[in-house]
Amino acid sequence: LDGAVFAGEGVRRRDTRGHREIRFQAIGEASGVTLFVVFTVRNGRCRILSARRATADEVRIYHER
Repeated sequence: LDGAVFAGEGVRRRDTRGHREIRFQAIGEASGVTLFVVFTVRNGRCRILSARRATADEVRIYHER
């Protein structure tokens, strides 16, 4: 996901909320905006499930990396 969506390196972690498929959360920057993205890998391809502007707490997590 880094480089394909974000400008530079993002922060990633596994989403442990109990979905049927393995999902990941990522925080990074694109076009000067910090984004929070949820994605999965299907058939060897990264599939974005959700993308939105990061909250203030998520921006803090991103900058503390």
